[in-house]
Amino acid sequence: MGEAVWKSGDRVVHTTRPEWGLGRVLSATSIREDGQDAQRLTVRFDRAGTKTLSTAVARLAQADSVPVEVFAAGAETNGDA
Repeated sequence: MGEAVWKSGDRVVHTTRPEWGLGRVLSATSIREDGQDAQRLTVRFDRAGTKTLSTAVARLAQADSVPVEVFAAGAETNGDA
């Protein structure tokens, strides 16, 4: 995998869904999707509940690397997923 490899306990933010809030990885499994290595993650987000995501599609960042302003902006959205 060329991108980050996530593990249980990692704190993340979905960069295209900052309104979901901070997430904690509950489980991570290596998969192959559309010919590329990826991970299937189960993440519990503060404002969106538990989601199962593929890193082949979802763009995640370490929570400590995301500016606070992103979370503030996310709080202003209507929360549609």
